[in-house]
Amino acid sequence: MDGSGGQTVGRCRKRESGVELDLPAVLARLDEPDPEAQQTALEQIQETLEDEPTRCLPTVPKLRALLRQPDRAFLDQVAYCLAELAAASPTDVAPSADAIASFAAAHESHEATPDLLRCLAAVAAERPAALAAHVDALASGLERDEPAARADAAKAIARVAADQNSLSLPRNRLLTALEDENPRVRANACAALGHGNATDTRESLEVLVDDDPESSVRERAKWALERLACRSVDGSVDTDG
Repeated sequence: MDGSGGQTVGRCRKRESGVELDLPAVLARLDEPDPEAQQTALEQIQETLEDEPTRCLPTVPKLRALLRQPDRAFLDQVAYCLAELAAASPTDVAPSADAIASFAAAHESHEATPDLLRCLAAVAAERPAALAAHVDALASGLERDEPAARADAAKAIARVAADQNSLSLPRNRLLTALEDENPRVRANACAALGHGNATDTRESLEVLVDDDPESSVRERAKWALERLACRSVDGSVDTDG
């Protein structure tokens, strides 16, 4: 792979239905100005993603380019495809992280943004440095209505914080996330604060250790407190957890 989000262009076959995906034709349709042609290409990509997502990696740069057309009605499909491709191969989608995060930051309430946050969380798991400049965009996801989107945003921030020692955390938003109704959001926020050396959040983390009804959150809050304690004593960085 060349790092631009593509593999050798060929033909994909969706095994169950026998529907063949002609990648050269799909790539050409994605470049067309006609929304209907682009829509047809997206539908063909989605048909193939279920069974052979990695075969569709050459479409990543074209999908990224579609995000520069915010008037398109099908951007939720674009976001879904990018998220599925990032789950399959984060390293191939990582070069598109700037464009994806920029769209999420500029369109916080767009219906495509939750899947883009899922995409960025997958990228952050393997290539966190690609998102080091986009923590604010990730932090905006902490205020989405969808619990999964908030959880993905917090998870991505935690991954970036684990990789970047001097990261400036969105502290206030993460503190609010500690009180989120969704346990995944709370647990991921704990991880972000622990990795980010947010020593002034200990009191909030202690509340979770003592009172949170979910064991996963209590355990993550305890881990964060232990990590912060280690850093305050000797400045060491524990890369586990």
